[in-house]
Amino acid sequence: MEMNELRYFLAVSQTENVQRASENINVSAGSLSKAIARLESELGVKLFNRVGRGITLTEEGHFLTKKASAILNLETEVKLSILGQEASFKAILGANETLLSHFGVELAQKIKDLYPNSSIELVGLNHSSLLTKLADGEVNLGLSTQEPRDDFDYKKIAEVKFHTVVSKGHPLYKKVKRNIEISIEEILEYDFVVSKNNILGKTSANQSADGWRDDKFRRKIPYITQSLKTLESLVKSGKALAYLPDYMIVNSDYEIVNILGCPYQCKQKVYLISRNKKELSWINQIF
Repeated sequence: MEMNELRYFLAVSQTENVQRASENINVSAGSLSKAIARLESELGVKLFNRVGRGITLTEEGHFLTKKASAILNLETEVKLSILGQEASFKAILGANETLLSHFGVELAQKIKDLYPNSSIELVGLNHSSLLTKLADGEVNLGLSTQEPRDDFDYKKIAEVKFHTVVSKGHPLYKKVKRNIEISIEEILEYDFVVSKNNILGKTSANQSADGWRDDKFRRKIPYITQSLKTLESLVKSGKALAYLPDYMIVNSDYEIVNILGCPYQCKQKVYLISRNKKELSWINQIF
């Protein structure tokens, strides 16, 4: 059993797709398949069930996923103990796309500053998948707007507020630019683009997927998307307003709309999460 075989196995186990794993780690699909075949032969078990063109982890495959992660973590810790900041290792960060694009990038830079030879993989995951992969050791650190269970280590790293924003080309832009208050009634005359499936993070029971209180102030929503890029394009083109977290507004061309007559504001907390912050010394430094 070799380290590279375990790395290749983990790459496939994370996607349950040989071709996608091949693209993710830039190793041929044939090499991945041969490594898995060698492991299966050595262990005398099937690690994946073949279902049509797809594959899924067997019970033994799930077991090896946890053990392989632990072995590779031990290898990393040995390197860190001997080489210190010169150690080369791979850090895997998980979160939804929106959090990755801001807090994930900042976190990756912090790791690179501490360990210049490290490589960082940023993986898009919803909260449930994130906790599963953290627990299995497939992801080292996670970001979420939901407070995790007590069996994880976590800390609050930010508090976020949402604002209605407009861009140049929208009929309201000139008013907003002059800092004129706009009534909620006038705001509701214009189209909004809304995120789907909580891509902006978890909201409360009374809030829509982007945090707006449509139960109190119903908007016109001709545009719904699960793509952050599409949402931004619709706002920047002036076709729609959007309700966005403050970290997406900073250093952007968006202008915040000063709304009169709406007492509600979506707020979120952002958490940094680890299975065990003491498991790897570099993780402990981040915390």
